[in-house]
Amino acid sequence: MRLTFMLALSICLSLVAVPSLAQPEWEITVTNLTKGQTFTPIMAASHDGGIKLFKLGKPASPELVSLAEEGNTAPRTHHHRAARL
Repeated sequence: MRLTFMLALSICLSLVAVPSLAQPEWEITVTNLTKGQTFTPIMAASHDGGIKLFKLGKPASPELVSLAEEGNTAPRTHHHRAARL
C-alpha cells in the first residue's frame, strides 16, 4: 500500500503541465506495468519552488489527504492551478 502511494505521489510530483505561451510544452506518457492494477487518475504538474505539496512534520493538507486516501486529484489540481494565478 505504501509503495502504491509513493508511486502515485512520485507521478503526481513529476507530471500536470498547465499550458502557457511563455513556457515549453511537455508530452508525458505513463504506462501501467502492474498487470491490471488501476492507478489514480494521472495528475502532472510543473511549478516553481513556491509551490509545496507538504511540509515535513506538519499534518497533510486536505487536498493531499484526498489524493492519498481517495485517489481524488481534483482538490490538488484546483489548488495547484489557483496558486499559478
